[in-house]
Amino acid sequence: MKKRFHVFVCALLVLVLSLSACACALADGNIDSTSGLPICSSYDFVHYRADYNKYIPVDGICRLYSPTDLQVISKSATVWTQPRTGSTKIATVSHGDILEGVADASGNVNATDGFYPVLYKGQYGYINASYVVLSPLQIVLMESNVPAYCAPTTNAKKVGSLAKLTRYTVLGFYNDYYIISLRQAAAFVPMSVRHYDTGFEELVYCNAGRTGTTVRKTTLRTGPNDDYASIKDVSAGYAFQAFARIGDWYVVSYDTGDDQVLAYLNVYDTQLQ
Repeated sequence: MKKRFHVFVCALLVLVLSLSACACALADGNIDSTSGLPICSSYDFVHYRADYNKYIPVDGICRLYSPTDLQVISKSATVWTQPRTGSTKIATVSHGDILEGVADASGNVNATDGFYPVLYKGQYGYINASYVVLSPLQIVLMESNVPAYCAPTTNAKKVGSLAKLTRYTVLGFYNDYYIISLRQAAAFVPMSVRHYDTGFEELVYCNAGRTGTTVRKTTLRTGPNDDYASIKDVSAGYAFQAFARIGDWYVVSYDTGDDQVLAYLNVYDTQLQ
């Protein structure tokens, strides 16, 4: 179920409200007898959404980010000694930085007068809630030339054309669009584009991986099918770490140089150690 909320279109910042989505299992409970890796269905891969409540997924799965993490979405932000602008400045943080939020007795990070309590290098402080996202949800695009709009409609002005294997922080949902942080502003990306989110990524990385190599020249792809975008061609002997299997494809970890993302290799072109 998607929750609709109002935003200021093309504003530099978006007020993030609570959201939720339908959860489904990552795997069908089976283990691949050849690799010992979990078998994930193609349906789960395409339709997976974690059960988010302020970006916190279902209990019992590991996380790339802690539920108390705060990610900076503005160009820069100030950490103050008190929950107000103009108190003593502790530090300036930059876009994309992750801060440790201070949880209350119930384990939640709550804002005081519009400021979240944080720990910065061991010092207690506060940061403006408008400049951060709590326990960030992110999406990784699996196709190129993804349109980003200034409003949740394809008739709106396009503010970007996004590349495959790029990661974006989600500020919220509006109908069938993600509201993402793009160049320190807000933009809308259709949920229909090929992508995965950190909920799927976290479940994959919870599995114990296995190392392997390719046995012939093959193509590393963004998804478990030949019609997904090519990342690159690899020669026999290419080393990888596999974490799950979807159909005839292993889910592997791939280093882009700027990020660690999921990629896919055909099972029959590989050999596990």
